[in-house]
Amino acid sequence: MIKKTGLVLFSSLLLLMAPLSNLHADDKTTALLLETVGVLSAHSIYLTYSSIGTLADGHANKTYKNDFSVQMLEEYEGISKTAINQLNKLLSSGVLTPPDVEFVNRLIETYQLLIGEASGYKNYILTGQQAHIKTYSEKRNAAWKNISELLGLDKK
Repeated sequence: MIKKTGLVLFSSLLLLMAPLSNLHADDKTTALLLETVGVLSAHSIYLTYSSIGTLADGHANKTYKNDFSVQMLEEYEGISKTAINQLNKLLSSGVLTPPDVEFVNRLIETYQLLIGEASGYKNYILTGQQAHIKTYSEKRNAAWKNISELLGLDKK
């Protein structure tokens, strides 16, 4: 179910972004679409971060079995890789302003950290080696640092 949902979400994002190739950065429509992509991307990294942490907690507390946990973590990895691929296409499109390029690069960096976080916990489940928990925690902390900065959560 998650795979289908993820594909529907990313297909919808592709449809939203398809008209970008015919527009310029100063076009109001492009600005609106880019802002929407930014909001949805910020939403996605926040929810992916929360989902991975919730799954890890559920697994650690024996609410989720190994097979289910590994499957879900692989789906988070796959969805994040798809997002990175699409964001790279957006970077290549030429419609972004320098601040937008910086924001998209930070999103990609954050997705890579989230993939590392999910992989770390998945590898812990598969091997039982504590070194993978260290990787999971390091990637999780780095991802949160990026997310809180991108979303302005660290400002009071």
